[in-house]
Amino acid sequence: GASPVNRITICQGETGSINCNPRQSLHISSAYYGRFMSGAEACPHITVTPNTDLYCKADVSEKLRRQCSGKQRCSVKAANRNFEDRCRGVFKHLNVEFHCVDDVTSSAPQQFFTARSLSEQVSQC
Repeated sequence: GASPVNRITICQGETGSINCNPRQSLHISSAYYGRFMSGAEACPHITVTPNTDLYCKADVSEKLRRQCSGKQRCSVKAANRNFEDRCRGVFKHLNVEFHCVDDVTSSAPQQFFTARSLSEQVSQC
């Protein structure tokens, strides 16, 4: 069966932890940094008003994949120096969608997984 998509929102300046259970590895579906949710929905701030442009985001999925894919847990800081800042002067948030995939063999160290075993695993989702 498909593993459910998990979502995490990390406010600017904060560090969030993206976690899977033991013997699972992270797969990042998507990650965006910017301001695309209202203050009522995520990370309220004085710079976020009813007039704030909520269509301001940078796709940082690849960066998150490089940082987190295949790990059991991954610590991510939502900061301008880590991601492209397309919304200057506005308090931002990082939204990550990810799923956790069971490791093929729990005894093998993760770095020895081949791309093939991972893709077979993903196709079983």
